[in-house]
Amino acid sequence: MKKVIEILVLPVAFMNIFSGIVGGIWLLILWEWRLLLIGLILTFTAHWYLSLILMLSTPFEIIAIKLYERNSKLSYLFSYFILLYYNILISASCIVAFIICTKFYDGEISISLVPYVLWAWAMALGPWRFLATYGGKPDSSTTIMIFSASILYLFFITSVFIGPIINLIAILFFVIVQLVALPLYLNFKKEKEF
Repeated sequence: MKKVIEILVLPVAFMNIFSGIVGGIWLLILWEWRLLLIGLILTFTAHWYLSLILMLSTPFEIIAIKLYERNSKLSYLFSYFILLYYNILISASCIVAFIICTKFYDGEISISLVPYVLWAWAMALGPWRFLATYGGKPDSSTTIMIFSASILYLFFITSVFIGPIINLIAILFFVIVQLVALPLYLNFKKEKEF
């Protein structure tokens, strides 16, 4: 498993560094000014919106901490729902960015879709990477959630070019991992850390 993760780090790092630059320049050449402007506004302001939306989980985090201090098993349920909420937000940002970017594309699925997909990557995951590193080093759970979303989003955008069946598999895999398996894993991982 460690080898697989090491192999996947390179394309994710490549996409994190170059997707916004390459996609942005390519869209600039295609005169997609509106999409560039929308992407830049969302990329540079989304962390504020996301911070406000993430604050909605604060009461549940307080309840989870209080229940944990009392050694209640209910703390794991609240922790699971908090992690699920975070993963839903990360997944939703990926979906929204992809939809926004592909709405500007009129052609068939071909190489000309690439700049839109690259720009969608930067719009979807850029604010989350910023939030994860804001204020210092992110905790391991945040890093795992964002890295997992990055891998699954990379699989999804690649599957768009392969075919509808692979695309459906990518979507199902994204949902299962991000909304079921990952919150469960991180919840039990936190249990062992305490």
